[in-house]
Amino acid sequence: MSTPESIVEPTVFCDIRIADASDYVTRKSLGKIETNLRSNDVTETTIVIKEKDRFDGRPTEDTFEADSKPFTLDFEERCFGSEFTFVVTEKNKVSQLVADRFQFVVKAELTVEETRKFLENAEMLVDPDSMRPARFYRNNFPDDETQLEKNSRGCYELVTKQCSGHRASPLFGKFRGVYLSCRLDEKDNPVYRQDTGLPEGFAYPKASPYGPNRRSFDTDKILKENSRLFLADMHCFLQSRHEEWYSRPHYPLLIVCQKDSATYNECGSMGLVELDWEDNNFLLWQPATGQLMCSTEINLQRRQMLPHNVWPEIFLCDTELCFKDGLKSRCDLRESSPSQRSFYRCNACHGNRRKVNRESSRGDGESRKRQTEKTDENP
Repeated sequence: MSTPESIVEPTVFCDIRIADASDYVTRKSLGKIETNLRSNDVTETTIVIKEKDRFDGRPTEDTFEADSKPFTLDFEERCFGSEFTFVVTEKNKVSQLVADRFQFVVKAELTVEETRKFLENAEMLVDPDSMRPARFYRNNFPDDETQLEKNSRGCYELVTKQCSGHRASPLFGKFRGVYLSCRLDEKDNPVYRQDTGLPEGFAYPKASPYGPNRRSFDTDKILKENSRLFLADMHCFLQSRHEEWYSRPHYPLLIVCQKDSATYNECGSMGLVELDWEDNNFLLWQPATGQLMCSTEINLQRRQMLPHNVWPEIFLCDTELCFKDGLKSRCDLRESSPSQRSFYRCNACHGNRRKVNRESSRGDGESRKRQTEKTDENP
């Protein structure tokens, strides 16, 4: 029986270690993750990448053999927001013994710079001259209010930020708060005249997909002296079965938090845009008078091409909100259309970037001033 000149040792698996992604990821941008992982004359590097989709949760797995160049993972828009687990095995080419085996996790999320650019584009999207009187309110289903009544404190449950908005937003699962609406319809309001907080000539929307029970809140129940405002996200929906550009309501997400809180500090570190309560394109509040106004349309230049309106969403953090502090009323229940779906790519809010010019975007302020004077005449 002949003896082979050399015997290839079997692969010996070592325990996998948890590594820090920053040791191996050299650069991350939307659509690309660059690493320093490579093979060389001595070591053979195999990379197994497990993707966990943010939206449908279906895991996928791919295996790559690294060459002498640093390994780069390119991915499509559908992967934005996904979580990639890199499982790396380094073996000696001759002996096939495992020299190292480790894993690290990378999230395909916007960087701070990308978040800032996206929000600056959204900031310029909204027409500051479309400001109309607003009032905070929230819709619930009857069972939700029954459960709240059983709660001794009677406060709304704090939830994490939902999966809406930019697919790659780093906000998903971050913060805890209460969602509120604020936009009103411009029409006579004979039904809810018991709500003294409603401006004359304005009414709540007749229907809501979030429940037929509505609670409205005075501004001083929501906003305090140390309340701060951040533009955090933007999403839109397709409401027509026709061309994709038609009739998309846009929902800017505004985070309200307390100054110097953990939420406030993290908003700044993530690149969110802090807004001045008395000078911004989304939600205006005058503490001296308590007047509240919100945007309703995108800017004229975009509106000529895209007939979209705006519905600001409020995410109230750092504050417990008691539902009994709100005035109760009812509305019709509207189901979401099966054709209504959230979009990442929209020519209006995710399309061509515009250079931020705060002065020119707000014009001379006369339109806003006229609207303010009009509401002052009809408190």
